[in-house]
Amino acid sequence: MPVLLAICIEEYGENVVLYYQNKELEINGETISRIIDEPSKYFIHVEKGTSKKINFVSSLFKIFKIEETENYRNNINLLTNEMKKWVLSLPKIARDVTSTNSIIFNESFITVKNDLLKPDMNNNEFLFQKIGDSFGTDDYEHLQNEVYSFKKIYDNYVDDYTNNLVYDFKERFEHNSNSNLNSLLNTWHKNIEPQVKNTILGLETKKLFEYTSHIDTYNDKEIMENISNIIVGRYIEDWQEDTYDEFFENLDNILTEIKNIETSDLEGQEKILISDGTEAIEKYVTTSEISLLGNTLKNNIEDSIEEYGDSISESEKIMILLQIIKKYM
Repeated sequence: MPVLLAICIEEYGENVVLYYQNKELEINGETISRIIDEPSKYFIHVEKGTSKKINFVSSLFKIFKIEETENYRNNINLLTNEMKKWVLSLPKIARDVTSTNSIIFNESFITVKNDLLKPDMNNNEFLFQKIGDSFGTDDYEHLQNEVYSFKKIYDNYVDDYTNNLVYDFKERFEHNSNSNLNSLLNTWHKNIEPQVKNTILGLETKKLFEYTSHIDTYNDKEIMENISNIIVGRYIEDWQEDTYDEFFENLDNILTEIKNIETSDLEGQEKILISDGTEAIEKYVTTSEISLLGNTLKNNIEDSIEEYGDSISESEKIMILLQIIKKYM
């Protein structure tokens, strides 16, 4: 019986699609043998092959830069597998888009991308039904153009997103968007009041200060990636859809902190001076009270120091504390 079934399937050539319930299967000796055991759970669909479908598949091979084989059925599997690999290789920020934005303007692009991310996707159904349903047409020439645009937009998504982010970032500084970030941030850093630079700042503000003092590139995208890592702790390609708001909220907090220090009177504020004989670091401390959580940290530090007892000299303990203080100055 398996032999007879294989002969019948072979007669229809490459247009046969085998399903186990709703799941498309590869046709081989093992699956044909299983049909004999549970025939009621399998069904065979004869796909109507047309030159338009063949040309459509060939065009997608070119779009995704894949080399075709001489077997049409194998090409279907090869194409969809490579398309799935491609979508899985996209940066997180592109792969996880769930709604249209200024870059992905077509809801159909998101639908097709999501279909490719499904682990149980049926290859023939995806190529010849799902894509057409998503774009609302069965015109394969039109679908070919849509898939080309779809891939191009996702391939360029991070670059386009970063360009938009650079523009919005410059707007926060009310700066000419035609100027590069290196010049903008260098000028911004130089114009900040000395009392800000002589005050102990929040960690992100301090890191941004340190970075803007010695930017060694004029590549806006590279600068934006580094600023992203400073402000939200990850690079742009790893952003989520809500990270944009988080980024600008944190940036606004940094700019507000700087503005508050610029307009404040530091007379009477506590000051820390550390000198090693060759270099002196002097900074104002703007926080006058220690919070409940801060007191917990203080107690933990004191307990840790006491645990070492006389095994570490008092001078070494002071040196350790000074090194920690210098790190945050």
